[in-house]
Amino acid sequence: GTLDGGGVAVVLDADTASTSSVSVGGALSNATSVVISAGSQIAVNNVTTTGLQTYTSGVSNAGNIDLNGTTYSSNDGTITFGGAVDLIGAGVSIDSNADGGVGGDIVFNSTVDGGQTLSLDAETGTVDINGVVGGGTALTSLTVSAAGQSDLLAVTTTGVVNVTSGVINVDGLISAGGQVDLSGATTLSAGVTTTGGSDIVLDTGAVTLDQDVTLNSSSGNGSISISTEVNGGQDLTLNAGTGAVTLLSDVGVSGTDLTGLTVTGGQVDIDDVAVTDAGSGFITVTASTNLDVTGSSLTTDGGAVSLSSSSGSGTIDLDVSGALGINATTGSITLTGSVTDDASGDTALTLTAGTGAVSVTGAVGTTGTRLSSLVVSNS
Repeated sequence: GTLDGGGVAVVLDADTASTSSVSVGGALSNATSVVISAGSQIAVNNVTTTGLQTYTSGVSNAGNIDLNGTTYSSNDGTITFGGAVDLIGAGVSIDSNADGGVGGDIVFNSTVDGGQTLSLDAETGTVDINGVVGGGTALTSLTVSAAGQSDLLAVTTTGVVNVTSGVINVDGLISAGGQVDLSGATTLSAGVTTTGGSDIVLDTGAVTLDQDVTLNSSSGNGSISISTEVNGGQDLTLNAGTGAVTLLSDVGVSGTDLTGLTVTGGQVDIDDVAVTDAGSGFITVTASTNLDVTGSSLTTDGGAVSLSSSSGSGTIDLDVSGALGINATTGSITLTGSVTDDASGDTALTLTAGTGAVSVTGAVGTTGTRLSSLVVSNS
């Protein structure tokens, strides 16, 4: 049955060094806080507190915690799971901000599994997931609706992953069967993969690469959209198959240059790009339908710049009003496809390759799409 906390703290303490278990079959409510400890197994239904909730199963979090309910809520208290969490309830919501205040932290110190949805709301608190999510049984979805900071290890879902947080740290591969939307200042130490034509979206906060990173939506040709600047001395690979790839802001320009950029998509839009890697930094963009350049500068420190549209039969549209410089320093520049101006006569294109070769396989400007000027500089 249900358990009424009587407006005080509830403590259910079984020795974590034993094989003991604690099971609460009904809802636990009207408690200021809940602390439950067991040696091997904790099972709880819905839990509501005004303060913290702490569940500790096994020495060094080696036990299991079954969440049989759907709601675990606190008024700004930290909610901590010290053990491997299994989502049993049909759609689990964990809310450390039930009163609409500042929110407490939500902490998982081990793995999280179960074919259910998991929704987390910490408001300005931290969502700290220290174990693999969905590594045993994939979740159907993971949503962080609000947090000051969210720290994620590897995540596997059959559906969407949506994280809205002031800061987002991704320290393991996110593999999702639905759209992945990371909204916040995001540091990527691992990549993102979607299937079934699902999209990858990064917005509302700069993106920093802490390792070489691949964003891959090519299974089903989902789109990839990054609307904020990307920085970090690492390689970035974007593969959307024939899906659209959109880079709406600078890549490696206002912060730390990337060491390499590879883009594969159908319709591809790129802004300013700067790549530096001891003379070998590269920019390779392959569009199967059309390629639009919206920035004023594509620069490497000696590596090749290659822009290709539909294997040469497509167009490379220069959506720039003013000067566009493609500078490979001493590397080669290859433009595969026709080069056109989105508004005839408003783009001045300069190709600088130093000792490298310059190759343009298609026509440069046609009636109605002529460039204002073209300058090729190499020795």
